[in-house]
Amino acid sequence: MANIFETTKEIQKKLNVKVKAERNMTEEILEIFRVAKDKFNKTELTVDEITIAYYNMFTEPNGAPIRNKKAISMKLFLMKGGAKDNGILETTSKGVYRIRKQDTDN
Repeated sequence: MANIFETTKEIQKKLNVKVKAERNMTEEILEIFRVAKDKFNKTELTVDEITIAYYNMFTEPNGAPIRNKKAISMKLFLMKGGAKDNGILETTSKGVYRIRKQDTDN
């Protein structure tokens, strides 16, 4: 029996629904940081750089929906841990993010 929750893009458009993408935006953003470090020796990225990299790496034809700067900024804020500031990212200055350094003294 076929999965009753799967559909085509044409049917989604007719029904005015959007099926959640299987991609994880958090993992995609972390991949941007990995590529920046490995290929460009950059550990800190601005929201604009992340937005452009996200567009170039993950949007059509690669399957991810286009994300605007506002959506990416909100995701970065949540990855920072929101107001608690205890997430996997940290800010170095306004609009500049890096992966939080892990404690290695354990």
